[in-house]
This record gives sequence, structure tokens and C-alpha cells, in this order.
Amino acid sequence: MTRTEIRLAGFGGQGIVLMGRILAQAAVHDKKETTQEESYGMETRGGRCKSDVIISDELIDYPEVINADIMVVMSQESLNFVNLLKDDGTLIIDPFHIKNLEGVKKKRVYKVAATEIANSQFRKPIVANMIMLGALIGLTNVLPEESVRQAMDIVPKGTKEDNMKAFEKGLKIGIELRSSVS
Repeated sequence: MTRTEIRLAGFGGQGIVLMGRILAQAAVHDKKETTQEESYGMETRGGRCKSDVIISDELIDYPEVINADIMVVMSQESLNFVNLLKDDGTLIIDPFHIKNLEGVKKKRVYKVAATEIANSQFRKPIVANMIMLGALIGLTNVLPEESVRQAMDIVPKGTKEDNMKAFEKGLKIGIELRSSVS
């Protein structure tokens, strides 16, 4: 049985929930069992936010991540979730928002400058989430790239082109990271 638990975390307004919904939809396109659960603070924008996605070949009995295989963290405060990551899990962080990795003793930590790239190359900070999503797929191969591209139909109207470009940029970064550790 193949089962992958993924926790996406950051602060409200970064598109964490959208990332989770796209991953879950991509799993459906790939004919996998999936769950997606989200939570965020009452203040929504700026408050801590998370999205859990589980992808499996078999029925899923509990929708929340207990022991993450993969974690994407886009804010310093959300790094507090790192205790849920398996020792051999994959941690992907955005160094623009995470300056301190003290206490993180995970072996596989990857830095993806998603916010910096979104600001400098796209002039749209909101696409940082799609850069991180692309990096996640390129680095881990958890789902086929084409399934994620198909799932992009759920992005807000008028944003698909920018989101796809950002996803492709992140995908290249993730593939480069994967090849550098192989």
C-alpha cells in the first residue's frame, strides 16, 4: 500500500488551502484515494493556516495528518508543526519567511525561494504558493505533473495562466533539487 501524508502550512493569504485543494484534486485525476482537511485562525489573513492532504491507493480512515511524509512550510510560526514530520520526511521551506531553523533536526530540508521569485520574476507575491506546489511535485514525484496541471482548473477565474507559469517554475526548481541529491 502506498500512502503519503502531506502537511502544507503558512499564514492566511498565502494560498495554503488552495495548494491543498489542488493536490487533492490532482490525486483524484490520478485515480487515488484522497482527503484534504484545512484549518485557519479566525483572522484568516495573517493567522496560522494549514492544509492536510493524504493520498493513498486504499481507503483512508482518518483525514488529518498524523505522521507527515512531506511538509511544506511558508511561515516561521508554522514551523512549529515540524514535530509531525517523519525523521526521514521531506521538509520544504520558504527562506523569505523562515529565518530560523533552530530545533529542526530533519535530514531532508530544502529551501525554495518561492516568495522572492514570485516578487522578482512574476511581480505577484500571491503565486509563491504555486511555486512551492511545483517544487513539491518536482522534488517528490508524489503525483504526476499532468494530474496537477489538470487540477489547476480550480484556481480562481483569470489567474490560471499566472498560476501555471509559477507552477512550472517551481517544478523546474524541484526537479533540480531532486537531481542534486540523487
